[in-house]
Amino acid sequence: MKTERLFAIVMVLLGEGRVSAPELAKRFEVSVRTIYRDLDSLAQAGIPITAETGRNGGIQIMENYKLNNRFFSSSELASLLIALQSLTVANAPVSIQHTVEKLKSLIPAAHSDNIERKLQQIIIDYAPWISSGYPLTSAHIAVNTAMEQQRLITISYENRLGRFSERTLEPHRLMFKENSWYLFAFCREKEGFRFFKLSRIQSASLLNGTFEFRKVPDHLLEKPFSETKLIPVQLRIHRSIKSIIAERLNDYALLETQDEYLIVEFPFMPDSYGYKFLLGLGKDCECLAPEHVRQEVCQQIRSMLHLYEPK
Repeated sequence: MKTERLFAIVMVLLGEGRVSAPELAKRFEVSVRTIYRDLDSLAQAGIPITAETGRNGGIQIMENYKLNNRFFSSSELASLLIALQSLTVANAPVSIQHTVEKLKSLIPAAHSDNIERKLQQIIIDYAPWISSGYPLTSAHIAVNTAMEQQRLITISYENRLGRFSERTLEPHRLMFKENSWYLFAFCREKEGFRFFKLSRIQSASLLNGTFEFRKVPDHLLEKPFSETKLIPVQLRIHRSIKSIIAERLNDYALLETQDEYLIVEFPFMPDSYGYKFLLGLGKDCECLAPEHVRQEVCQQIRSMLHLYEPK
């Protein structure tokens, strides 16, 4: 845990420059004394930490410092840059791109060629093949600004059922999950934490009011859609889509058969998202059980077919 915090402190100082000890203590939910012990550890590892007192004082890493192999190896630096660059292609906060560029500038010349070669060996790109990438929306920009400045934000939101609502939010976290960005925020109307899909935010406006970050219970982030009860389903799938099941579902049982089809069992979410997933598998998938799920799939296929019948 301490090692992760030390690494995170370095990233904060690289990305933001000068930060006060109380601010670091608040971010990492530790005491100021612990932060100063962490800074001593970083200094012993060869990171030149400087501190200035006064109104505009704070903690920072000495300008023009070059990282050496006493802190990060070439492989570790490459892994760090690969992880950060993978976020930039998915439109993470702009500050991450600044951190990437700043971190690259800190690499000693003797290691630059080796690290650049390692960066070219692994490419992580979340954008679909048929897309030019993830457009940075005004909502995305507003949410990033609100989190950085701890400002309240009001949004016009359309839920998955097509219903609209106005919400005043305390934005806490951005989460990239299954090719989509989600905002995890405290909703003042509902008086609780909620997830909001950024693509469903119709408009977003920054408010003058500020907020204090709240302690987030871990269980709220583990299964955000747990209000929908999972049920076991059994599918008969063609071997050609076996990889799709493996990529999308971590918890499943696969039964090998004698022919070109397989029997798959996994926990299923019986909502619009779950049925769209099954329908997306097309003719290569047949739902065998339970019967009510099979019948709902049939009903949705009939509804789709009705759209294409001659008028």
